[in-house]
Amino acid sequence: MGFIENILKSLTKEELRFVEKNAFEGKDSQAKKLFDLSVKFGEEEEKIAVRFKKAAPNGNIAIVRNQLSQILLDSAYQIHANENQWAEVNKLILQIDFFIKKSSFEVVKKLLKKALLLAAENEFFTQQIDLLEIMIQLFQSRVLVDKEERENAIQLLQTTWAKKQNHIGYQLLLSEQMELLNQNFTIRTPEGLAKF
Repeated sequence: MGFIENILKSLTKEELRFVEKNAFEGKDSQAKKLFDLSVKFGEEEEKIAVRFKKAAPNGNIAIVRNQLSQILLDSAYQIHANENQWAEVNKLILQIDFFIKKSSFEVVKKLLKKALLLAAENEFFTQQIDLLEIMIQLFQSRVLVDKEERENAIQLLQTTWAKKQNHIGYQLLLSEQMELLNQNFTIRTPEGLAKF
């Protein structure tokens, strides 16, 4: 089963309708033809290839598969981006970067405040560290000048960094424990007992 087939198989009917309605913008493209064929024939690659050649005689199916997979991934993101706070924080980071490049620092300050709050509420330590580093850069470039706010940002960065390190340590410990559990269960299976 190919990449496109795996994506299509994981999408619900509502998500497939969204893709069909929004991803192709009403265009009758080669990617749309391949999408329709893939939905109709699923994993039957020979049927898809033959019918695609008829529908798009000048089309290169390998290239169109790559285009379609990107369209499907982008659509999946569009469908669920607002449901995921992590994606929202990352979107805010991209917007902050854009407005820094435009030197629109009043917008940056508002977005930074919103993103920091969202990252802190959800314990997104990596994004929180990125945002605090941006904030410190704004202090260094004299966009932000409040000395007390600067000290608070530095202290928060250090605290968040320590939390991130603790979180990583916990994840590694949990991984090791799961590995030990898996070894115990493997030994008790007939295949595992045969090794000893």
